Amino acid sequence: MRLYVLIRGINPIEAYLYKEGMVRFCTHNYKKPDQVNIKNLFMHLTNFSLNKNSQRFKMPGDEFQNDDKSSKQLFSALLKRFESEGKDVSELNEQIEDIVQKTVIALEPYLKNAYHCFVSTSPDIPRAFQILGVDILIDENLNPWLLEVNANPSMNVYNDKELANGDIE
Repeated sequence: MRLYVLIRGINPIEAYLYKEGMVRFCTHNYKKPDQVNIKNLFMHLTNFSLNKNSQRFKMPGDEFQNDDKSSKQLFSALLKRFESEGKDVSELNEQIEDIVQKTVIALEPYLKNAYHCFVSTSPDIPRAFQILGVDILIDENLNPWLLEVNANPSMNVYNDKELANGDIE
């Protein structure tokens, strides 16, 4: 899943986790990699840019906010499904917040250096902000794992549409 974090200040570090995000699913059920399935990208990668080309890709419908069947959903739809299955989403949210806090702490020296080099020599007057895309994988035991952090995350919640000239809208 992709969650977004706003870094508003660096002295002291000030970060906000947005409670909504996107969830991307593989279009083939996951199986432990072996000699036969190792090259099945639709089974092992959740990238939207790959899975949208799968014959099993399920396009989000008009009711994106309540969609829990498509290959790309809102994080809130996943949490609702987990709750309906009796899973403890409050514990999951706490673990995700913990991952995000530790990630921001780990990035703090980089963020401060980048700010001083490219934005301002005065840390007392904020002149910029940063949005991070935090990608988290949830395992079968509902444990979240940090997958990667994107400094320039896509903000497109919906599907890319290819225009007649080949551009992506």
